[in-house]
Amino acid sequence: MAQIKISALTALTNTDGNEELLINDGGVSKKVIITNVLPDDSVLTKHIASGNIGTTEIADNAVTSAKIADSNVITSKIANDAIVGTKIADNAINSEHYTDLSIDEAHINDGNITVGKMAANSIDSAQYVDGSIDRVHLAVDIVDGTKIADDSINSEHIAADSIDAEHLAPNSVNSDAYIDDSILAAHLAANSVNTDAIIDDSVTSAHLAAGAVDATALGNDVVNSQHIAADSIDAEHYAAGSVDATALGADSVTAAKIGDNVLNSEHYAAASIDNEHLADNAVNTAEIADNAVSIAKMAGLARGKVIVGDASGDPSALALGQSGYVLKSDGSDIAWAADAGLSDENVQDLAGAMFTSNTETGITATYQDADGTIDLVIGAGDIVHSMLGADAVDGDNIGDDVINSEHIVADSIDAEHLNADSVNTDAIIDDAVRTAHIQNAQVTTAKVADDAITYAKMQHTAAANRLLGAASAGAIGEVQVVVGMMAANSVDSDQYVDGSIDTAHYADNSITGAELADNIDIAGTLDVTGVATLDSNLVVAGSAVAGTFIDTTNTGNIELNFSNDNNFVLTLTGDVVLTNPSTEIVGQSGFIVCIQDGTGGRGLTIGTDYETAGAAGITLSTAASATDVVPYIVAASGRILLGQPQLAFS
Repeated sequence: MAQIKISALTALTNTDGNEELLINDGGVSKKVIITNVLPDDSVLTKHIASGNIGTTEIADNAVTSAKIADSNVITSKIANDAIVGTKIADNAINSEHYTDLSIDEAHINDGNITVGKMAANSIDSAQYVDGSIDRVHLAVDIVDGTKIADDSINSEHIAADSIDAEHLAPNSVNSDAYIDDSILAAHLAANSVNTDAIIDDSVTSAHLAAGAVDATALGNDVVNSQHIAADSIDAEHYAAGSVDATALGADSVTAAKIGDNVLNSEHYAAASIDNEHLADNAVNTAEIADNAVSIAKMAGLARGKVIVGDASGDPSALALGQSGYVLKSDGSDIAWAADAGLSDENVQDLAGAMFTSNTETGITATYQDADGTIDLVIGAGDIVHSMLGADAVDGDNIGDDVINSEHIVADSIDAEHLNADSVNTDAIIDDAVRTAHIQNAQVTTAKVADDAITYAKMQHTAAANRLLGAASAGAIGEVQVVVGMMAANSVDSDQYVDGSIDTAHYADNSITGAELADNIDIAGTLDVTGVATLDSNLVVAGSAVAGTFIDTTNTGNIELNFSNDNNFVLTLTGDVVLTNPSTEIVGQSGFIVCIQDGTGGRGLTIGTDYETAGAAGITLSTAASATDVVPYIVAASGRILLGQPQLAFS
């Protein structure tokens, strides 16, 4: 290796960002450019060992559809909820893809459950909305005796004008029963109108007696400035502490109104004290916060002067020194003085000593004091790694196929070093490709392995991502089909579970004669309130028992309710008058049992609607505890025919 004598060494940076080294070799300037060892696009597929491209080596959005082999996206590679509705081809999902019970309410669009989608007997009473079954949904003759609830006939079934005064119980008429404007002054008792009966804002000043409004009559906060005469409020009317800031007019508090020494820091608004409020010499050291005096707050100083402490300890401006002078200290004070500096020989000796004493491997440095130069000698084979500067070896210095994985620093190969299409399947570590590496919309149908998309991979909450179309019954979760999802008129009798329609599901007035079946077979008790008319014969297989009213305490006026019962068992505890009823039904028959109490001698008088043979009236047994039976039949409205009493049963 030849010796190179270097008289000057200069490092700089060129416009490409690479480092340059200028060497003066015997009066000839040579430039060495230090570039990157790996030029862009210089790493090919053959340079990459199999299984060495991991997750961190793949740039985000670098994996496109073309980079993914067909059928290589399997279930474990797909994140949960990653498959949204727009990613699924039309008609691509059928019943075999649904997990049993995986289709819940959120997946079904409103109006998509039609009759064909529902299994027979799949809808029971829990699925009906109360009141949703009206008359048009009921088949003819479908409502038999078992379907009619107890107490289901109410006031709307009663004929107009059929309730008169004698039918009203005491205190049974409330305000809802009055017609508007039907109560006049003559109907009001003295002192019967209290504040609850007076409409808001209906009492004017004309209704008030003079002096009737005193302090107790005034509500809180009802007297405002409009009610107070000018200059009528003086100091005695103010409550202590009642005058606050809102009561004071702008600029109404003058210096004369403020007591001595009553203002402290809490009364001053922030930043409200400016220069004009401060007296001369009012701010001393104690009032100035630490670090509060900035350069802008200091008095001006001539250019080039510096502030130093003088002999008395006060700050003093040091006069500007001459050009080339430096500040020197004598141990007590600072002053400007000339700079003696180092001679050329001093500098050469220092630099030569530094080179001569170097310990770098492979380089021999000799300082030539006579001419002020340094001889550098690099021996053959003495250039080691530590002697190379950063980026000193470029592609031209490296032989083909001499760099293997052990020569490459970890994480040093980035995207710009890889040649196009140089990373193949063998170079990618298993499980190294993450979601961030795949560009949007790059996973096509061909890339997804068969049966790879499971229920967990599909989004299933937003309405826009719901799965529509056919589904097996097992795929729909329990209690997931709601009313809004069923198309109009989509539920017919095949979908109802037998016995699932109960009273709450019938709409009001939805059961007419057409819905009642012929030959109703009643198992148990049929409780009919009001009049039930049969258009054909009623055949009772078994016993037919009419309702019986039993009352053990009867005295005075008694009205029998024939709409509730056919038979009546009355214990007489005093003389009884059977008043005219209004509930009898033509053709109705039954009996009235009259039992004397332990005293006996109780009489029975009948109203004009009750008739006896020969108008003879009714005479009962008088013995204590005697039991008599009076049969009856209703011949017409207002005509109840009583049979001959059967007396003294024992």
